[in-house]
Amino acid sequence: MSKTKFNTNINTNKEEISALINNNLKELFLIAKSNNIQINEKLIKKAFLINYEVNKNRILKSGLPSYTLHLEISKLICNYIKLDDISIIAVFLTDISYYNPEYDYNFIKNEFGLVVAEIVDGINQFRKIESNPIESKGLDTKQNKYENINEIKLEQQKYIDNYRKLLLSLFKDVRIILIKLVERLVLMRDLIYFSPEEREIISNETLQLYVPYASRFGLSQIKSELEDLTFKFLNPKEYELLEKKLSGTYKDREIYINEFITPIKEKLSKNEFLINNKISFEISGRAKHIYSIYNKIIIRSIPLEQLNDIVAMRIVLDSEDENLCFYFYGLIANLYPPVPETFKDYISKPKTNGYKSLHVALLGPQNKPVEVQIRTSVMHLESEKGISAHFNYKSGFVTAQSILNNKYVLDWMENVRELLEDNNENSEELIETLKESMFLEEIHIFSPKNQLFSFNKGATVLDFAFAVHSDLGYKCLGAKVNNNIVEIKYKMKSGDQVEIISSNKYQINENSLNYVFTSRSKSFILKYLKNIEKSKIKDGQKNLETELKKRKINISNDNLKNVILNYGYENENKFYKDYFTGLIDKNMFISSIIYGSSDIHYTNFKQNKLLLNNDNNTLLNKNTNYTIVIEGKYRNSIINDVLDTLIEIEGLNLISVNSNTNDLEFSANFTINLDKDVNFNSIKNLLNLTNGIQKISLK
Repeated sequence: MSKTKFNTNINTNKEEISALINNNLKELFLIAKSNNIQINEKLIKKAFLINYEVNKNRILKSGLPSYTLHLEISKLICNYIKLDDISIIAVFLTDISYYNPEYDYNFIKNEFGLVVAEIVDGINQFRKIESNPIESKGLDTKQNKYENINEIKLEQQKYIDNYRKLLLSLFKDVRIILIKLVERLVLMRDLIYFSPEEREIISNETLQLYVPYASRFGLSQIKSELEDLTFKFLNPKEYELLEKKLSGTYKDREIYINEFITPIKEKLSKNEFLINNKISFEISGRAKHIYSIYNKIIIRSIPLEQLNDIVAMRIVLDSEDENLCFYFYGLIANLYPPVPETFKDYISKPKTNGYKSLHVALLGPQNKPVEVQIRTSVMHLESEKGISAHFNYKSGFVTAQSILNNKYVLDWMENVRELLEDNNENSEELIETLKESMFLEEIHIFSPKNQLFSFNKGATVLDFAFAVHSDLGYKCLGAKVNNNIVEIKYKMKSGDQVEIISSNKYQINENSLNYVFTSRSKSFILKYLKNIEKSKIKDGQKNLETELKKRKINISNDNLKNVILNYGYENENKFYKDYFTGLIDKNMFISSIIYGSSDIHYTNFKQNKLLLNNDNNTLLNKNTNYTIVIEGKYRNSIINDVLDTLIEIEGLNLISVNSNTNDLEFSANFTINLDKDVNFNSIKNLLNLTNGIQKISLK
């Protein structure tokens, strides 16, 4: 299809176009300029007119013209995030190709440049896998993309793998994610016009995905409003009841916060140090948002009437000197006593999204606690605008590397990228891992040399090992935490000092995934397990080829594949892995090759193992505990060598080890549990390869 250059003549005269632009863009331009955003008015007007032409006859569920939706989004990205004019232009151009194919990627690239085209394409691709595209779901039901809720759920399941791929592509330009966050905020504000079923789906998705993103990127305003709106639509009765109670106490809270602030203002205004150094500040009181208060009620299991700390005060210093925050804290702590164990220093130890501030609860009049936040103006800007406070727009795409002075978000994005690249499975578990990685309950851990590491709450000492170095994670046996020996699955607490205990050999296996929390650790483990899997398959195939050659057996690849299938395996890779690990009796399988093409057909691998059992072998049943007793000559690392062998056996879980050794001999009991039936003779064959073992038996 040939493309023609866009013509601003949209079936109306110049006066009407001028009035249209003036009425709709005047406020947007004022907002942009008030936020010091440099804009190209000509290109914005051009993008707006294209949007108007496409959407002028389409109406939102709210009854407003469709193009007003993009106007609202553009205003919010200026006010809430301070994005650039490229973002504004991209907002106006999203979805237009859905309604008019002429305005495709190439058209946008030619008319507005490559960067705008890539951002628009990223947002449009995101729409394809959302359970509720804002544009299609925001319109009258006759124009909905999906006919009913079941279709929405089917679409969501259908695109689960695309979701993974798309998240990976989003990292090429951070503005895609940020625009999506503002889009979601606008959608949630208009959710009243949707059906109850749609509200539930959209609200759940918002709470599980968009709220963590807003939190991770430090966008506190967007996060708080999204939380309140999801609470409103997911728990309407609780929300309405709590809102009424809070409204009823609004005047009392306003009077109280003013009573609390007045002595502080008086004391600070008379401080000679502040006066002489011309240090100004702003003090403001605020009520915490409804969702935050609701969580406090649930966690503390007390009614609202008994909840005291529902008001907060903030001091913002007109200075870049972070030390002044501690000076201010000392001044106000002399007026109101701090509540024990409430002081939080997020300046020395910032949150994982880069947030900095001092937090403390002070006992005000009537012994009511008030949360106080003290921060510099720079800290305040970062807390409101998040990572966008550090954007660099000098070179095209706003990649992760262009987020200045925020190593916390950079590290997280790199971890997510690694996890996405290393996991090709189409699984909801991967998506859940990504969501977990965005929550921000931080703990601060120290190395033996007092180097500081920050993790999300729930991280283990194995996570710590991988954070120090991947090789240390692979060889981690446990750790000393505050001089006490702990297992790899120990969940660290803030303030712990951790020293990793390592082996000379890699200790990682499939169970290791159960002992880590961070996406970085999971990424390294998955990568290692995939390499081991490939190695076992390759070596198993090589070993079988060697055995067949030794016995002078010639068989075509197709016939060998049929024998493997008849042996009870759905694919060759699984067979070769079991062959390598000794779970397949070599003689029995060679017999099946010789006779398998005629009379003897094995339909189940378990049957094969039963046949082995009739040959004076012991079959170990799944979900049963067994104790293997191993005796032999003692040497250094013999216990570790046995452990390495047992860990390699698929389906075998090690429960405990008890050993008795001296300089000459050793005896050890290994208690195991099995996920599937395993022939004991196969296990013995593997263990007998370990130098020094003289006797293996079952207890």
